[in-house]
Order: sequence, then C-alpha cells, then structure tokens
Amino acid sequence: MQRLIDSRQLYALVALARRGSFTEAAAEMSLTQPAAMTGGALAGLAGAYFSTVDLNVFLEEMTGGAGWIAVSMVIFGNWRPGGIVAAALIFGGAEALQLRLQGAGTGLPREFIVMIPYLLTLVALASRVRSTNSPRQLSVPYVRLGRE
Repeated sequence: MQRLIDSRQLYALVALARRGSFTEAAAEMSLTQPAAMTGGALAGLAGAYFSTVDLNVFLEEMTGGAGWIAVSMVIFGNWRPGGIVAAALIFGGAEALQLRLQGAGTGLPREFIVMIPYLLTLVALASRVRSTNSPRQLSVPYVRLGRE
C-alpha cells in the first residue's frame, strides 16, 4: 500500500459499499484487497520465520496458542494500533519473564512458569469484557455487491 489508511476510513468505505453505492464499492475494493493481501503476506512471513528461524523445524501445533494471544492483544488494545502495540509490549514482556524465570531456577515447576503469558491473556480479556468497543461491522458477513 502506497499510503497508510486510518482503519476508521476503511470501515466507513466497507459500510458504504454494503449499502449499494457503486463508486464507494470501487473504493472499497481498492482498499480492502491490498489490506487483505498485505495481512496474508505478513502472516505467511511470520509462519515462515517461526518454522525456519526460531524453531528450525515444522511441527503441528508449534505455535502453542500464540494466535489466541495475538487476538487478545487486538481486543485488549481496544482495536487501535497504539493500544495493540502497548498490548504487544505487555504480552512480550510476560513471555520474556517466563523465559527468564525458567533460566533463573526459581524452584517453581516449569509448567507453572510457562503458563504466565496465557494467564495474563485470560486476565486481560476478562478485564476488557464489558469495555471493548469492537467495530460494528466485525460480526456482519461480507457479501459482494451483486451476489446476494
């Protein structure tokens, strides 16, 4: 994408396109398709990095629930880029803490130490249950114009 787009602008264009306006639908396709392709490419790069660089092997369930932590970061960050970055720093800190505690030999069972990021995820989601303002269009299925 040649320029950064405010996420509210993207949501507004999608909502306009769903109402049936052709010009807004063209604008929607010019924004949503590159956004979806960029997201897919970044997810593919992350998977390639994780399996080749970080672990150097591919295994089933190798992420260990990291995708759910990523979803919780978006919710905890209140669907805003700045909040998501702050949530990523918090959850990354929890991951680093559990690795440091494992190496420090605290005497706690390893299984309890490994649970720290996941427990933080549950606490973060439980604290934001009522106060999150997710996008209204999130639960609306996408139907292309002319294919109803």
